[in-house]
Amino acid sequence: MSFNCFLLSIYFYLFGFATQTLASFSCSCNSTCKVTTSTGAYRGVLDSDGVHFLSIRYAAPPTGLQRFADPISFVPNYNITYDASSLPPFCIQGTQDNESEDCLYLNVFRPIPVIGEAELPVLVWIHGGSLAYGGSADPVIYGSKLAKSSNMIVVTLNYRLGVLGLFDDGSKTNFAVKDVIMALKWVRSNIALFHGKPSKITVGGQSSGATLVRSLMSTNKASGLFAQAIMMSDPVDFGFNTRATSYDIITSTLYNRTGCSDISCMRSLSTDSILAAQNYLYANAMAMGNGVSMSQPMVPVIDDELILADYSVYMSNGLLPVQVPVLIGSTKDEANPTIESVLTTPIPSAYFGPVLAEFLGEERAASIISSGLFPIDDSVDDATRLALAHVATLFFWTCAIQTSAATLATTYSKDVFMYEMNVGITYPSYVDLSLCQGNYVCHESDLYPLFGTFNTSAVTSAQHALSAEVQQRWSSFIKNGSPNGSHKYQQWWPVSSAKSMNALVLGSESFQSTLFASQCAIMGNSVKFDYQLYSQS
Repeated sequence: MSFNCFLLSIYFYLFGFATQTLASFSCSCNSTCKVTTSTGAYRGVLDSDGVHFLSIRYAAPPTGLQRFADPISFVPNYNITYDASSLPPFCIQGTQDNESEDCLYLNVFRPIPVIGEAELPVLVWIHGGSLAYGGSADPVIYGSKLAKSSNMIVVTLNYRLGVLGLFDDGSKTNFAVKDVIMALKWVRSNIALFHGKPSKITVGGQSSGATLVRSLMSTNKASGLFAQAIMMSDPVDFGFNTRATSYDIITSTLYNRTGCSDISCMRSLSTDSILAAQNYLYANAMAMGNGVSMSQPMVPVIDDELILADYSVYMSNGLLPVQVPVLIGSTKDEANPTIESVLTTPIPSAYFGPVLAEFLGEERAASIISSGLFPIDDSVDDATRLALAHVATLFFWTCAIQTSAATLATTYSKDVFMYEMNVGITYPSYVDLSLCQGNYVCHESDLYPLFGTFNTSAVTSAQHALSAEVQQRWSSFIKNGSPNGSHKYQQWWPVSSAKSMNALVLGSESFQSTLFASQCAIMGNSVKFDYQLYSQS
């Protein structure tokens, strides 16, 4: 043990850590750290940010008979020490060079030295990607800078994606959700070995990662596993799939494309065959009806085992199985990348109605147009695509989130804090999109500010300030259940009602009682959300 680690061990001892904990976690502050956990002994590394990093199995490989099965514990060989010094492969998705079905790992980022806290709070982060893409190896969500700047442990994790994560054989499904629950159980059981506090675990996610947070709050199987929840840019409009959607439509389509008729056949397929069927499903989802989402056709399922009702039902009756303080919000231009990916060039205003009908159906599109609340300003360049993006942003994100937050405020036992991000840092996938340039704050523009992984010389002073505020407020919430702390920022009050949202507009340091009051008044009323139409049977 190095001299610095010797001093660190004395520090931990003085603050009351058990001898067993000290024996289980040893380190060399120059290079590696070693820990013996419930899933084996692992040797990590001290990374370039001066943070201990370890990548650790939290479940057995979901391969062979474990494909399309609930995750099970990994049985380690304690006679060896596993190398935990590099990021794990992505779960199967067909877009990455490094993919594997053997992907159920989590990554622990532990600041060194620990400053001023005997036990560190913990953020467990669930990546987004429409539940079909992404992974914890995404460099944007590499957790060391956030761990160091906020003096907390950051955990990022993988879960099974797409068909492999959410296939429904009529009996078993929701494997992605169950993966995350198993990862949280691992964190709860093992995080004290890293000097983390098991009672101070916050689960957070962005986009479909936030959808998974929503699913965790909707099952008593996740009760007691986390103390706070962060949902960033959750497309709340998308509810959970009923069995009529997940099995009768989606599984039927997949069986048709693969030539299978049972789970044994699906287990025998190559991953290429599964991905080919998945790609067909995603390409044709819009035409399937019954609430099958174009961008997220495979979502958590109301399976009467893990999830007994849609989040919206639990939310409205005040019976959410997991009730913890919530921080929730979106960016101001969430839908711009989606619109530009479908409409690659500007279009005339005459196309507004037909395109809107493709996204929302004839009836909802007609209600939006007849409301007169979404005029097209032809004096603005690219006015039609921008108008479509504005409608989609409000419908899928802003208004759905605001409705959710207001409902929780009147039925929920814990505080809910809502925000909109009006400054951001564009995610790498969108840097070449015209609708994500300049002042547009697109989907995923909130990740760089939170994780601090951006090129510091390539951002503005406003973007630097945004990142500092997000990290301060988010870490305060993780530590205390409130985004208010000893920092310099204004008091942020929780949501009180639909007319008193106290929504923090990040980037302007202002608060609004409601966001887009007139437009959001029709969303969920004359213009029904998808979850109202398809998830509440």
